[in-house]
Amino acid sequence: MSTLRNPKLEIFARELARLKALGVRPSQAAVDAAVEARYPKPDSKSFAPNARKRAQRKDVQKRVEELLAPVTALAEQQIAVTKEFTTARLAKIIGAEFEDDDVRVPDVVAAARLLAEIEGWYAPKKIAPTNPDGDGPAVHVFRWQNPSGASSSM
Repeated sequence: MSTLRNPKLEIFARELARLKALGVRPSQAAVDAAVEARYPKPDSKSFAPNARKRAQRKDVQKRVEELLAPVTALAEQQIAVTKEFTTARLAKIIGAEFEDDDVRVPDVVAAARLLAEIEGWYAPKKIAPTNPDGDGPAVHVFRWQNPSGASSSM
């Protein structure tokens, strides 16, 4: 997809993409982009809802994705920290000698906990009580027993 047919809408999409790349909240980015594109009556009650609605148009969303594609690819390359890299670094911290001034015992414990969480070594947490066989919900039966010698009438 190339530029949008409507020049005002193209300016809106470009500004929306720029603001999204800067991390501006989507609703605020839509309003600011509409102001930049010089849509009429920015002080009216309907301006912000119309700007947000305009940002949800499929053609605008596709254009914004197209404009953000190079930025997204660059960010993915810069953040290319993989699970294997993280696991290797944590294993290095865990296996470090304590004579080394850079590694302390709390660092090793924290690294071991993080590695266990990443690898899924923790046992699943039980959410609901189950029956003794573990295949269904726990059922408790309560029976009222009168103490011996007490009357049951009030």
